[in-house]
Amino acid sequence: KLDGYRVVRPQSDRTLLETEGWAMSKPVPGFQLVSCTRRLLDAAADGAPSAPVLQTVYSDGLAHVSVFIEPYDAQRHKQPMGTSLGATHTLMNRKGDWWITVVGEVPMATVQQFEAQLERKR
Repeated sequence: KLDGYRVVRPQSDRTLLETEGWAMSKPVPGFQLVSCTRRLLDAAADGAPSAPVLQTVYSDGLAHVSVFIEPYDAQRHKQPMGTSLGATHTLMNRKGDWWITVVGEVPMATVQQFEAQLERKR
């Protein structure tokens, strides 16, 4: 046991991107949807309510790309950015009232395609 740490296993529910009001305007070539889950993030220390997060995972058979969609929070989501660490590329950007994070061991151009093709339908 580690003092000061706790294990959190949030409940996740399988869902569909379209059911949650999202869609890919065009598929990213070579990638197929593997899973789509919705879960609540634990409430922040400042007492903010739990926030729903949607995660979709795509694969081309070798690499995986995760797309996270969560409500935009000005306190946590300061500015859009892209980062790279080795082969892993991450892009974070605001889309309306939502914060999108795309991460995968794929070229940055592929990460950008996922972010660009994601659109809110409702």
